[in-house]
Amino acid sequence: MAPSVEVLLVKEAKAGDLHAFDTLYKTHQPRIYHTILSRSHPDDVDDLVQVTFLRAFECLALFRGESAFSTWLTRIALNVCNTQWRTRSVQQARHVSVDVMEPVADFETPDMGLQRAEFEAIVRDVIVHLPEKYRRAIWLHYVLDHSYEDITKILKVPVGTVKTWLNRGRQELKQRFKRVGIYGYEVGLN
Repeated sequence: MAPSVEVLLVKEAKAGDLHAFDTLYKTHQPRIYHTILSRSHPDDVDDLVQVTFLRAFECLALFRGESAFSTWLTRIALNVCNTQWRTRSVQQARHVSVDVMEPVADFETPDMGLQRAEFEAIVRDVIVHLPEKYRRAIWLHYVLDHSYEDITKILKVPVGTVKTWLNRGRQELKQRFKRVGIYGYEVGLN
């Protein structure tokens, strides 16, 4: 969507035009869906997308247009995911949870599937335990493929800080992976 069209739609949505907000929803929903999918459990994605757009609608009057609407919307989605993650962490601390095993692909033996699942669990655990600022920067850059400039807008920090967090995050990941017996080349951190 052209920036000028989007600016007009945001202005109309702020004035109460539900059709304009619906157009913004339809335009941005796929990207927000994938952003949330990459940060949460697949069963929660639809609900979190709805919460994101509901919050955006409720706070639309606060959107000043200093950044792109998509950046503002992504920030809301990340906040929704973080809130959900904190809530789930508290719940999991109270209850023992059992992960649902992913189906094993046809070409995998049960041992291969178990090894892959263990490897993925270790990688997820290492990433989750990074300091939040590093984890967010790495996720936005390497998983969601955001540019440094986008990340500065989303995280509201200077570009130099983003570069520092990415570098320190990569170094910390390498060290943590090495401690658990995984080397950088196995996860693309040569």
